Amino acid sequence: MVLEVCDTSPVAYHEAFWLVTGAEAPVVALAVIVQLTDSVRTMERDRVQLWAKNDRWRYGMQGAIGICVLNLALMGWLLFSSLSSLAAGCDSLSTGWATVLAVGGIGLLLFAYAGIFAVRETAKERRRTTANSSKDEFSDLYLTVRLA
Repeated sequence: MVLEVCDTSPVAYHEAFWLVTGAEAPVVALAVIVQLTDSVRTMERDRVQLWAKNDRWRYGMQGAIGICVLNLALMGWLLFSSLSSLAAGCDSLSTGWATVLAVGGIGLLLFAYAGIFAVRETAKERRRTTANSSKDEFSDLYLTVRLA
């Protein structure tokens, strides 16, 4: 059965909306790439530390990296939908879903940043604790040798 299109009520085309989402997606994707690069660097730098063997730290970093990769895929989808809508002259995706993708991308960016920030602060505290405990051990050893 073939459905015929009724020309009595055309669907509005949202060109300005697609221009905005097409401009927003690469900007968010660039911010995600910077965040992803920074996360991988942090993970590579700290993975040799003893406290980095902690599952909580590793899962936190891997989770943040996974969120960044998901966000990149969503921004790529939004950019593709925006460009295809502009090229075809009709909406290729509902504007509601495109809005969810655009705002959700920013939300995921902030969520991943908060996770990375929490993991980094934990790492800084552990580095300080490790440095202070090694200084204390050295001081005790020095006093022991000096008194002997």
